[in-house]
Amino acid sequence: MEQHAWKRPGPRRLAITSILLVAGALAFASRASADHDEDNPRFRFTNADFRGRYAASFQGQAGPFQVAAEGFFVADGTGNITLARRTSSVGGTILRQTFMCTYDVEPDGTGSADCTTNDGMRELYDFVLERQGNGVLFIRTPVPDIPQPNFVVLGSATRK
Repeated sequence: MEQHAWKRPGPRRLAITSILLVAGALAFASRASADHDEDNPRFRFTNADFRGRYAASFQGQAGPFQVAAEGFFVADGTGNITLARRTSSVGGTILRQTFMCTYDVEPDGTGSADCTTNDGMRELYDFVLERQGNGVLFIRTPVPDIPQPNFVVLGSATRK
């Protein structure tokens, strides 16, 4: 039985293999960079990316009270939340509210919303769109000139 000994590749073969590996790595790196380039129009967001019916929930702290809520909203893709309803628990007190909002989406997918509830309360939110607008993560932000100590509310929404 004849045995074949492994031969060490020559310098030319090593050079060609090295060049191909480096070229492949550079091509992969430039492709990955282009996929995540915020100047790439494929990855720019607009108000149109935030549209449809979303199921939402949030929880947090409002002063001394625990807060939790769930509900839905409809974003129209032009900067308006036209229909929204939620049931909230604030320190154990149940509130059922409707609200309307205006919003603005930045090219990087972040945005802000200015909302008014049916009882006249103003609420501000910052958010980020995820999964091409199929999901939203948000945080309530303070209304200017209204003190809101110990106020932290975080939430998420999923397009249905």
